Amino acid sequence: MATVNMTINYRDGTSRTISQPVSEDKSGFNYNHLKKSVLSVHDQSNVILTNIVEEEKNQLPQRNIPTSTITTTVSTDDNADGDESEEDEEDNDDKLLPPEKKMKA
Repeated sequence: MATVNMTINYRDGTSRTISQPVSEDKSGFNYNHLKKSVLSVHDQSNVILTNIVEEEKNQLPQRNIPTSTITTTVSTDDNADGDESEEDEEDNDDKLLPPEKKMKA
């Protein structure tokens, strides 16, 4: 008889195996039975793993951390490396524009 097995290994070295037969009788292999067995093992393992995570969360020290933090930084300094002065930068901007689109200061 075919079975679906899943073994969960805990950090302390112990393990737990979840086993689900694919078919209750010896009628042979059936994909619908396999699907049901895999889903059953999946559901059981989710419960076990969720419990493990919740236990580990409860063992951590409680910290007052905001649930969401948004940090936005906007930099308008085009001359971050400091190689040119602002006056030089303005002169260069005029040179880059086509002659008919130069702006008067």
